[in-house]
Amino acid sequence: MKSFSNLRATVLIYTIVLVNISLLMAIVMLNNSSILSNNREVEALETKLTSALKYKTSLNVKYHRSLNSNGSGFIDVVSCPSAGHFTMSGTLQRDDAIVTNLTFS
Repeated sequence: MKSFSNLRATVLIYTIVLVNISLLMAIVMLNNSSILSNNREVEALETKLTSALKYKTSLNVKYHRSLNSNGSGFIDVVSCPSAGHFTMSGTLQRDDAIVTNLTFS
């Protein structure tokens, strides 16, 4: 009879150990799947961000080329139909308003 009760106790202990190992493995697998899911979402966001940056960069390059079409490095002269040409020479700030100096040619 003693051997049978010892066998039951041994089986019970082994069962508890196996259950604990299987729970530990399940926790590790769920944690890894959560990490992989988060990495996939981050990759999708990075792809969207990269495409938006490429688009804005191409717009910036096109604007830069059209802005400096004459090679001066400055904004081309703005033409006004009634007053001729004028260029912006800077701004002066006062207490009540901002005044812009215009040079007419």
